[in-house]
Amino acid sequence: VWAAGAADLPEGAFGPVLAAVLVLAVGGTVRLSGDAGALAGTEGGLTVIPLTVTLTGALLLGWCFLRPLHRRTVVGAPGLAGWAARIAVLWLLAVLGLALAARHTFEVSLGDDLLGDLGELFGVRPTVGFAADVLPTVLIGLVWLAGVLVVAILVSRGAPLPPELMRFQAGARPAARATLGLLLAAVAVALIVALVVAATKGHAAETFAVILLGLPNVAWLGLTVGMGAT
Repeated sequence: VWAAGAADLPEGAFGPVLAAVLVLAVGGTVRLSGDAGALAGTEGGLTVIPLTVTLTGALLLGWCFLRPLHRRTVVGAPGLAGWAARIAVLWLLAVLGLALAARHTFEVSLGDDLLGDLGELFGVRPTVGFAADVLPTVLIGLVWLAGVLVVAILVSRGAPLPPELMRFQAGARPAARATLGLLLAAVAVALIVALVVAATKGHAAETFAVILLGLPNVAWLGLTVGMGAT
């Protein structure tokens, strides 16, 4: 977010913008808003998901979930559910805090020409802003967490799971691990290409902004379209 230029935003907007990026990364919704009085109408939307942030968060969260389990010889269903519930409570508080922090309003200058004079005459101070939808963000964030934990269980080799989960995992793990490996390999190849571009073509900050925010957006789109998917 810093490499993309958000540090230069006015009125202390860097923190709220960073929170908004994290909200979008877990599938939350951020509304754009504006007010120009009687001079103009405002309309906008935001649908992008910064998948580098999403992927990094998923890998880290899955590792944190599995690491304590590998230290045990066996874990029952209640113990597994209890550990997942503790993570969910912390996750809920984090997502709630981010959703509440992801809001900011900017005042738009009309300049010193005729438009600015009209705005001053009619007392119009146009503003644009954004705000996360708290309830949908929390609900989608919990669904995202559940998906990450399920995938972590499916791809794990050494986690001591209950017998009923072991039978399910044994059938699903090969496909899950292959899919995960393919997605990560695509990101790794795209990362090498992006680093070469950053080193040789200039605009390093902008290139790193793409790498650190949306590299999988490019890599996975190229992979799927390149294989003939629509």
